[in-house]
Amino acid sequence: MKKAISPLIAWILLVGFTIATAAFITNFIIGETERTVETLSYIEEGGFCEGVSLDLMASCKQSSSITCAAGKTPEKLELTLVNKGSFTIKKLAINVLDYDILGNNKINLNGNNGLKPGEEIIPNFPSVCLSTSGNEIKIIPSINATQDKKEKFCNENALVLRDDILGAISDC
Repeated sequence: MKKAISPLIAWILLVGFTIATAAFITNFIIGETERTVETLSYIEEGGFCEGVSLDLMASCKQSSSITCAAGKTPEKLELTLVNKGSFTIKKLAINVLDYDILGNNKINLNGNNGLKPGEEIIPNFPSVCLSTSGNEIKIIPSINATQDKKEKFCNENALVLRDDILGAISDC
């Protein structure tokens, strides 16, 4: 009888150990999955944009040969921009209030290399039509934020040029 009890106890202990180990592994995997989903949600909601910063270092404007609607002046802006963030900026999107912009409003920076943190660039901006007041030009940086290298425009980190800044820009 003593010999029959010993294998039974060993079998019960092995089954108990297996169930305890499975419970531990299951809890660990569930926790890691939830944390990964939260991280991906944070990224999709723009978490990377916190590390994006574009600043204006110098600027000048000159007349442009384009034709604008009545009451608007064509201007070609020459802006020196610096990347003060922690990500490489791949593109800039230019949005002008009232959508009075000619040509393509997306500018590739240094080809595929982009504008690395700390670097300055004078991109070739399209000509814009400015009125005497109520102007707003948004320069929106874009980064490759996700693992699959999808382009992410950081609207909340846009460099916004309004009348006070545009009026202070001197001629080239």
